[in-house]
Amino acid sequence: MKIELIMVAIALASEAACNSASAGALMANPLPRGLSECGTDYAPPIANPAGSVKPRDCPVPSTRMYKPKFQTIGHEVLMEESEVCFVSDSTFELLDSLIEMGRQRYKQASSGDADWKGGVHFFETMGQVLVDAGFQLYIPTETLGDALANRQLDGDGKHIADCDTGSLLYMSTAEVLGLPVSMVEIKLRSGSGHNYLRWLPPTGQTIDWDTNGRVQCTTPPNQPAWQGRTMSRVEVLGYTRGLRGLLQQKAGRNAEAATDYRVAAKMYPQSPWAPNNLAWLLATRAQFDDPAEASEAVDNALRAVSIETDANSLDTLGCAHARKGDFVSAIAAAKDAISLAPANEVFKQRLRSFEASPPKNCVGLE
Repeated sequence: MKIELIMVAIALASEAACNSASAGALMANPLPRGLSECGTDYAPPIANPAGSVKPRDCPVPSTRMYKPKFQTIGHEVLMEESEVCFVSDSTFELLDSLIEMGRQRYKQASSGDADWKGGVHFFETMGQVLVDAGFQLYIPTETLGDALANRQLDGDGKHIADCDTGSLLYMSTAEVLGLPVSMVEIKLRSGSGHNYLRWLPPTGQTIDWDTNGRVQCTTPPNQPAWQGRTMSRVEVLGYTRGLRGLLQQKAGRNAEAATDYRVAAKMYPQSPWAPNNLAWLLATRAQFDDPAEASEAVDNALRAVSIETDANSLDTLGCAHARKGDFVSAIAAAKDAISLAPANEVFKQRLRSFEASPPKNCVGLE
């Protein structure tokens, strides 16, 4: 499946980073130097082996009896997910209990500092809350509903989380406490995506914190302009809407997935992955046979390439041009993709299909 999830990790050895410089003129952090790059630390407990934990089943929708105690970004994400794969009342109850536990523990031990000390204390508190509640690190945890589902894991494990789902749990508690916590997205050196958190008070020190390692971290250098940013709440919801699109796509609901990717691209216009995924979907699924949809595929692929030009986005662009019947442009894009990834045999096969007589587009590819 050709899905560029720039922010959802693909394997345990691939996650996180952060770029304080992109957040503006921030003061140097007073905590010890020599921090690891975000995405390189992994703290136990870890659910192993990778691939052994399955996405949750989607229960039959039922009348909701539980009224959530809080209204946070996590609750919004679960409600949107529930429209695709029903989220039970017990999931909302668990989210509320985690928030309440984090709120009480933070208040008991904190003087309400909004400086870096308050930030470190909040992050450490929430990390321990999740450990005590039986959360284990598992990459990739696909949705927040998957993270909060009840499981039987090794030891006392009951739930799973990774970089973005874990970040959403921290953010939900921070919203209730009124704390300045935001999410950040980057791409790792491996090419996988990663998310982490940023403590960014109006004045004082900024802190970047990796929930996977439960540790302060520093951003890898040379990030593209769209990465390492302090994301707004709307952008985070745009990011999660894109994840819902992926959930739709995996279920074969391609039209619904396309709609979610369109919404995600509007809510989070800085990111290339929603337009890239939309372009790939429109270019490879037979049901999208309207010429206007082929043009939409090209427009979105060009948008993704304009944000970040990499081999994956150029490959998508080639398929979008081919779907429109413009094989001259498709061949050019394929050659550009190969120039950036000369060892990629899939890209080379794509080029051969565009150059064949008659040429072949990408319809039918996953």
